Amino acid sequence: MILPFSPRASCTVAVTAVVLVVVAVLIGASFHTLSPTEIGLDYNSWTKQLNDEVLFENGRWFIGPGHWFIVFPKDTLSVLFLLATTNWVGDDTSESRFGSLTARTHDGLAVDLELSYQYRLEADPRLLTSLYNDFGLDYEIAYIRESRDVIRTSAARFDAFEYFYNRTAVAAAMQEDLTAALSRW
Repeated sequence: MILPFSPRASCTVAVTAVVLVVVAVLIGASFHTLSPTEIGLDYNSWTKQLNDEVLFENGRWFIGPGHWFIVFPKDTLSVLFLLATTNWVGDDTSESRFGSLTARTHDGLAVDLELSYQYRLEADPRLLTSLYNDFGLDYEIAYIRESRDVIRTSAARFDAFEYFYNRTAVAAAMQEDLTAALSRW
């Protein structure tokens, strides 16, 4: 038996199919993922605002259409200031390598410092929002510039003699100064 063709029924079926496809696409676009080494803030592209109340960790999240994650690393990152002749093997994205850091001692002598430090972003949504508002995703450049300045200033507090005979006190003072400077973000 052949059913009669109804333009109204065809139109209803077409509109229903389009609505279902649009809903499926919107639902699919509302899920976002974070890997185990990432944390994220919810960015709403409609209002251009970050949600500074909730910090998302690894997993698949339903955050809505028009939202996506501003992603930050969860693991410890390393910054290395080494001589230019030091060989670098590998492609580790958790390391930033730079040439040795030249500073002046308290008595005016030049000293080339080879050092490294590690940092981890604090998993606090308000602090990460502030960091993102200040620097965007280029916060690491700010960290490195600040650390160079702090280390050079700290190096100038010690005489050349202390670098040879009291290196642990020099290192401890540099670490304390660097921790204080970077903890404000």
